[in-house]
This record gives sequence, C-alpha cells and structure tokens, in this order.
Amino acid sequence: VESIRESRRAYYALITQIDYQLGLLLSRLRELGELERTTIVFTSDHGDMLGDHHMGAKAVFLEGSAHVPFILRPSDDYASLRGTTCDSIACMADLLPTFCEAAGAEVPERCDGIDLFAQATGRARRDRLFHLCGPTCGVLDGKLKYTWSSLGGDELLFDLEADPEEKHELIRGGRHGEAHQRLRQALAAEMEGEGHEFAKGGSLKPVSAAPTRAEVRRRAWPGFHSADHESSDVLH
Repeated sequence: VESIRESRRAYYALITQIDYQLGLLLSRLRELGELERTTIVFTSDHGDMLGDHHMGAKAVFLEGSAHVPFILRPSDDYASLRGTTCDSIACMADLLPTFCEAAGAEVPERCDGIDLFAQATGRARRDRLFHLCGPTCGVLDGKLKYTWSSLGGDELLFDLEADPEEKHELIRGGRHGEAHQRLRQALAAEMEGEGHEFAKGGSLKPVSAAPTRAEVRRRAWPGFHSADHESSDVLH
C-alpha cells in the first residue's frame, strides 16, 4: 500500500509540473498575439495503472493505461467547437490528419488516423479501435472492451458504460455471450490480417502458457515493481 501511495504522490507531482509549464507556454502565446491563431492538442501516449487492479505502469488495455486525455483547443478557424465534446473514439493516429487540416495541408495517402475536426463536427466517426502491445491485444467497440493475451489465452470483457472502473468482468459472469464471440472474431480477423502468429484461421491461439508469479517477478522493473515489496501484488 505504501509503495502505491508513494508512486501516486510522485505521479501527481509530475502532473503539477506539467500544468505549470503549460501555463507558461500559453501565457507566452498570448503575449505574442498567437494564442487565437494556434491549434493546441493536449494528450498523452499512455496512462499509468498506479495500483489499479493491483498493477503499475502501462501496456495493458485497461482504462488506467489506455484511456488518456484528448483535448483539442482549436484556433479561431474552428472557434465554434470550443467547449464542445465528442464521443467518437480517438487515438494517436488522429494527430497527423488533424494537424494537416489545421495547417491547410494535404493528408498523406497512407494515413490510419481520422481528422479530429471531422469527428467533432460529425463528418467522420470511429466506433471501433484495435489495440496491440506486447502479448496483449484487444478491441474497443463502442462501450464494450474486449482484451486477450497470447500468453495463456486469458481474456476480459467489460461494459464501460455500466462499469467505467472495470470492476465486473462479463465473460466469467456468463453475460454478453454474443458480444464476446463477435468481438473475439473481429479481433482475430484484424490480427490475422496483420500477420500475427497467434491469429490463424479466424481464431486466436496462445503462443505459450501464461507466466507464473515468480517469472513475472524475476523480470520486474525496479522501483514500483521492486522485490522489496514481496508481500504486495503490484507487479505487472
């Protein structure tokens, strides 16, 4: 518990420092008369579990790791969008087409992203997003999230609308059977299309057994994952 508390304290200190530095940056833009002509996107590449679900760091498809801020503060060209919200699923790939739109430049032909301005104005929308990081992959479909591991084949399904903190896993609860099969098949097709060895013939197959607690602990990072906390369960 103390290890988690220390990690959260340090994390919030870092966030406070970022907030302070952003204030300096925005103030300077205002002094130069450039603030209203500047499009600003505030986001992050990943979150940190910070002890949620007894885990730390990133990599997993759970909300603490995968759900990050995505705030677009447009220039005067899209001033009407300020103060609005959009529930289209966004990701890092959307930055390139968004910046191209803001700069009046053409979007490269091979671009996986969707312009955030188009999403915010209802001209485009993403309702499904696939994920792959290390041995875990998953799909977010509306408010349903399915994740699967190629190490052991463990899987999870959550309804984020009813359960935003992901406390009630649905597969083991015997619910959402149709959604489980639909999302598993969609994930298998996507991963097979990308050429991953664990997805063949329209199905997902583990490449090895899940690691034991001892194996995970031997490969753990120092600090929050230190073996000094043998009695805790905070290793990812």
